[in-house]
Amino acid sequence: MGNRRSAKQLIVCCLLLIGVGASAQRFSTKDARAYYDYGQRLYTTAYQSCDASNIAVTLNTSNTLFSFLKTSRRNNTKGAYYAVRDITIELRESPMGKVIDSKNFRDTIYAKNFEVTTTKEAWHTTVVSLNLDGQATGQKAEVHVEVRDGFLSRLAAAPRTMPIEIRPYHAQRAATGRDSSYLGVSDPVLVDSAVTIDRYLSQNFGANYEFSRDIAGLVEVCFDSVAPFTSADFTLYEVGKGNDTLRRTERAKTSLGLADLIRDMKLRLRSTDDSLLSINLVTAPEEKKIIGVMPFRLDGQKLEQGQYELVIRLRAGDDTRTIKKRLTLDWHDMPISLEDPRDAVAPLAHITTDDEYNDLSSGSVEAIEQKVKEFWAKRDPTPGTAYNEMMAEFYRRSDYSYFNFARSGKTLDGAITDRGKVYILFGPPSYIDRAFLLGEQPYEVWTYNNNVKRRFRFAIESSDYKLIEVNNL
Repeated sequence: MGNRRSAKQLIVCCLLLIGVGASAQRFSTKDARAYYDYGQRLYTTAYQSCDASNIAVTLNTSNTLFSFLKTSRRNNTKGAYYAVRDITIELRESPMGKVIDSKNFRDTIYAKNFEVTTTKEAWHTTVVSLNLDGQATGQKAEVHVEVRDGFLSRLAAAPRTMPIEIRPYHAQRAATGRDSSYLGVSDPVLVDSAVTIDRYLSQNFGANYEFSRDIAGLVEVCFDSVAPFTSADFTLYEVGKGNDTLRRTERAKTSLGLADLIRDMKLRLRSTDDSLLSINLVTAPEEKKIIGVMPFRLDGQKLEQGQYELVIRLRAGDDTRTIKKRLTLDWHDMPISLEDPRDAVAPLAHITTDDEYNDLSSGSVEAIEQKVKEFWAKRDPTPGTAYNEMMAEFYRRSDYSYFNFARSGKTLDGAITDRGKVYILFGPPSYIDRAFLLGEQPYEVWTYNNNVKRRFRFAIESSDYKLIEVNNL
């Protein structure tokens, strides 16, 4: 199989090759079906407008929540398979009190082929507007969401209840005295990319946002022309626990002024055909209040995964208005082998010496986790960001190997097999030849026509494929 020294010399080259990632359940599981179905499959969140007139509720559902049927010939231009979602959303006084507004509807989602019906990579976004019109402002409320499979008449996911506090808003300062409720601000809408100056897109993972990138977003601002808004501070705090009390550490901050406000515009959230959330800037109606949209950006490239709080503080002269929004910086497609340090350390046997591996795999789970983190920090091609591209590719290949090359359904150990080692080091082969001849042991030949330029031959020995031959092309 070759020694670890030669494998280590090849690792820089091989990890730059394009690999096919796959995801897996925690490897202690005995049910490999979890490989296809894991993790969070429903994201939902609520955004209150700056003038407390409505709340926009966004949902993002994975295809794996629903049962699909073949589409009739008449509708197959939309997709070969379809499913029906039955959705109920209630805005009610908290807890479980009077219903302020509710929506119930059924819609149809499509998949272009059978594979898309079972992948967790296919999502469908929906936006629902709930009417406030000044009702119940200043009190605690909640948004309750239920999503059902329309064909099976059952809950597709556990119901979600989001506690919110409906912020009061008054269009004129004179009506409030020294109360700053005339300064209206919407919940921040996080965005992933800008299409045009008045249209943005989001993957719509609710209060979850991809880590290791700048945090970009939009807020809608309302104020009175007599006492105009002058500035806004956006501060991001990391939220943790220390000494059994909640602690907050400032991580990023930016200050914006009236010149940064896009005047006479408001936010409108819409779903798109490709399951993204579209955030549009549309002309605001002519009213006594002034409405505008403020784009903001916070430095987040070095921020690790975790819980954060975004604090927005508006100022108009001596008056201030503050809102807080929790968010999670997350690695949405993080390889599952990184969840448990013991799963993460095992494949490192392929790229380390015996002494290095023994050191990495010794100690408590916490100690192993720290050692693995330090190991990859030294090999990070972009040390200025929290995301380590080399580590990510290595563990995507490890995930694929853990499941696809496992020696049995009870032991998900494929990453430490011979086929797992070759896959992790060199990625997916250009093509595979398999033979199952009567009277002969089955074998596989992996050919790499890329810059690896090698052919690997595996044969069954003791119920597992062993590497028996390597040839240069």
